[in-house]
Amino acid sequence: MARRKTDQDALTRSLVLFGVELKFHRERQGLSQQDLATKVHCARSLIGMIETGQRAPADDEFPRRCDEVLNTGGSLGRMWTSILDEEAKAAKTLDTYTEIEQAATAIRHFQLQWLPGLLQTEEYARTLFELDIPGQPDAIEDRLSVRMSRQNRLSGEDSLMYTALIDESALRRTIGSPALMRRQLEHLLTAGERPNVVIQALPFSAAGAYPFDASVIFFDLPEEPLIAYIEALNYGQVVSVARDVAVRARRFEMLRSHALSVRETRALIRSIIEEEAEK
Repeated sequence: MARRKTDQDALTRSLVLFGVELKFHRERQGLSQQDLATKVHCARSLIGMIETGQRAPADDEFPRRCDEVLNTGGSLGRMWTSILDEEAKAAKTLDTYTEIEQAATAIRHFQLQWLPGLLQTEEYARTLFELDIPGQPDAIEDRLSVRMSRQNRLSGEDSLMYTALIDESALRRTIGSPALMRRQLEHLLTAGERPNVVIQALPFSAAGAYPFDASVIFFDLPEEPLIAYIEALNYGQVVSVARDVAVRARRFEMLRSHALSVRETRALIRSIIEEEAEK
């Protein structure tokens, strides 16, 4: 695992060098940061952050557009491809979500669309998989087995500290039947009684405070930098660049400040259970 720190440092240095190279070509063309931002259709602040190594380009299009505007002969694109190779190398010791989760000592999870996998009942998880991959019973059973086994991290001697920040819409969204949803919400109440599990709801009233448009998970690893995982429908991305992770971690804490307390969350869940019972 020590190898990861070395590779992460190399990746950070490469991003700084990419920024230096971008600045060199921009100034060689006599362009200001605003001039370049206008030509490649992005904010001036983004140019500044990339040039100082504080941000990485969001995709392959940014270096490609810069190569065209700055007439670099493709040098920025080639450099960015090399950096992507380094990023893959930095993550190779923990290259799957499950491996990262198994190595974690603590997890902070903001869930936007549905309830977190570590807190799902088997029937709730099965219903989600049936919606995602209908007509594939073997694949559904395989996924279900993995998801249920992952929940062992919440119990036993090696249990991790788990904080779930759940959007109210995920609590109210009926998956399957009202009866199934009641059992799932009751399971949440039971899971929340564990000393290592913290469940907080983000109420509808906090909608204007959302700094995320997808679910995000933070992993504390022993003797390793914090890692983030961005989770959207049919898409997931590990974020390991320290500055990018730090920005998202600050946003998570800001969002958490708008959440209900643990006691208020339990009261909300109970009220939703009562509502489900009336359906």
